[in-house]
Amino acid sequence: MRGAGCWLFLLVTFLLPGFAFSQDSSSANQPFDPVMGLFFKTSQIAFERAPANLVSACTNPARSMFWIYARAKRPEGAYMVIAGPVWTVQDTDPPGKAVLDPVDSYGDVILVHGTKCRVVGDPDSMFNAPKPEQVSIVNDLAADLVNRAVRAYGGEANFLAALKAQEITSQKLDPVLRPLIARLTQK
Repeated sequence: MRGAGCWLFLLVTFLLPGFAFSQDSSSANQPFDPVMGLFFKTSQIAFERAPANLVSACTNPARSMFWIYARAKRPEGAYMVIAGPVWTVQDTDPPGKAVLDPVDSYGDVILVHGTKCRVVGDPDSMFNAPKPEQVSIVNDLAADLVNRAVRAYGGEANFLAALKAQEITSQKLDPVLRPLIARLTQK
């Protein structure tokens, strides 16, 4: 879902060199939920920041920090959706809308067991079209993701308002998230 916009952005970046990579006052290094596509400010929104021991265990992705957006425990370990901050630039159409810089990672789904950490996939493909053996894991991650987002935004109304403000409609969400968000809107 987010992939098409990224390819368009890559095309624009290629055709207009320097457009996306200038780090002037219109660009920012900010957290980005890699599943729903929500940008947020850490001074206002409280997603869980990964503790130092988890960051050091996860040599891939090699980040100095990241946030945990979802977690699902299994006998083989804990699956997590994680992402670090990404560079964004302000688009001109519509003015002020943030656009991802395609150089940075959009997050990973990892499996942590003890002090071992490995990447098992990317959120976009796992949430859009999980493999049969991933379905129950993705369902659990999706439920936890929505619960964490509701807590991070201070309640259902604030979370739904953030989705609306950033123009994240049901059609833009991954299929596994749609019924979970629909339940929130029906309350």
